[in-house]
Amino acid sequence: MQDDCFEYKAEEGEMYTYEPEAEYTFVDGDVVVNVEEEIYSFDITLKDADDKLYHFTYEGTVMDMEPQGGQMVTETFEPVKVVACRQVYWDLGNFEVDLYINDEYYHSLDMQDLTNPNEGYLSEGFYSMDNGGVTSWSNMIADVVTGEGAFMVAAEVTITHNEDGTTNIKGYMESEYNVHLDFDWTGVVEGFNFSGETPEPAEDYTFNAPYLYGEYYSPEDMGISAHNYYVILSDDVEFDGETPNPNRTYFFIDFYADTTDDTHTIPNGVYTLDLEDSCYAGTCGGYYTYGMEVNAEGEYGWITPDEGTVTVTDGKIVGEFVLADGRNATITYEGNLSLNPYDDGGNTGGNTGVNSTLTSDLVLDGTNFTYHAEYFSDWYSSDTDNWWITIYEDDETKSGRYFQLDLLADFYADNWGLEYKPWEVGNLVNTYIPGTIENNSLTGCWYAELTEGGISGDMAPITGGTIDVTFNADGTKTFTFDCVDDAGNAITGSITAAPAASTSAAKAPAKNPIRIVNKLARF
Repeated sequence: MQDDCFEYKAEEGEMYTYEPEAEYTFVDGDVVVNVEEEIYSFDITLKDADDKLYHFTYEGTVMDMEPQGGQMVTETFEPVKVVACRQVYWDLGNFEVDLYINDEYYHSLDMQDLTNPNEGYLSEGFYSMDNGGVTSWSNMIADVVTGEGAFMVAAEVTITHNEDGTTNIKGYMESEYNVHLDFDWTGVVEGFNFSGETPEPAEDYTFNAPYLYGEYYSPEDMGISAHNYYVILSDDVEFDGETPNPNRTYFFIDFYADTTDDTHTIPNGVYTLDLEDSCYAGTCGGYYTYGMEVNAEGEYGWITPDEGTVTVTDGKIVGEFVLADGRNATITYEGNLSLNPYDDGGNTGGNTGVNSTLTSDLVLDGTNFTYHAEYFSDWYSSDTDNWWITIYEDDETKSGRYFQLDLLADFYADNWGLEYKPWEVGNLVNTYIPGTIENNSLTGCWYAELTEGGISGDMAPITGGTIDVTFNADGTKTFTFDCVDDAGNAITGSITAAPAASTSAAKAPAKNPIRIVNKLARF
């Protein structure tokens, strides 16, 4: 930027300065601003109502001030592909249209068909944030190296469909960081269906299970206040609670109640499906409530409830759900509802004050890990960027050594490649959230050993020391630990991980921590 000098004279209105114990109102004054590249200098002379003069000077950078004076940066963007998707529970005509930057990241337009809302595609026409055709759920990628997102503040899109099945998507989008992207793309949009055929609604689903397998988990096992009854209803007389068999159906239900008895029989009552997994009494946890059909080749088909209730009466379970595909489902079982108590040899973590199961120091040295990074903006504070990082030794099977990190990077840093210390009250910048247990889940920063996504070995919260993140030239990240757990064991060494082949989400996902008790791991 060229060196400039601007002079401002206060004529109307008010200017004031603030101190913790007082405010000063000014009625007149001069403000002289000099800009040299990113360095500002202020020379301020102000007068109050009593003609008292005040003189202020400052030289340096200014937070949230655009060095270019707020000028828009305009670029041309050519997507490598365009993918459209929608969920059955979204409004008719609502599509998420993702314009891919590369194999990993994309700018996302959340669009609403205002002309002819349908299930197959977006109609031809003009869409913008002003007319409601582009919604506030839209977002952009600000940094393709880190995956940092940015709010979309303006967008205009014109959609034209061609006779050869291709679609032209032309327009622009603007981010909160004053980046303007023009695009003009023609190709086949993955996810658009122009057939005009309306699929026949699938028949409702019913399953009458003759067998029940289950376990009871105490509040101490789970680290919660409720009693947990976990059952698997099936048509498999040979099911041992571990290995599903071909040509069989299994339906899992995760009950939470406020009482138990000597036989650990599921209490009578109505239990509401809770997709948030609050673990409150009177609910069924959504994470562990689902169905599975196994074909002759041993392949799984999923039955996923979106809402519903389960009613328990003496010796009978009746589940009534609405599935993710829109079908109604009824699941029934009659028989004995008493369960055996869970026993894992005492290695559950629990809620005993010390959650680590390590018996000695842990030294790390790994190079072939995979990390996932989710950006949660100002989740904790306005001056930090929250990054939720999960690191797997075997990303495909979710097995082996595992780390989850909840990091609060400096909002003004270029990326999250920084050194982090434990969170402290009043100081959140460049900190991490120490590991704790909430609602049977690992929250904050943890080390654990997994088998297919469930804890199968040691686990340890990271409660002290430093975590250093280094961005490498090849796109990998090195995580260096000089930490301790809540039992005083040292956790030291480093892990180098490559980014997962996944995308950022336009509609922000929830943080998905690992559960303490795996409860017959999801197959």
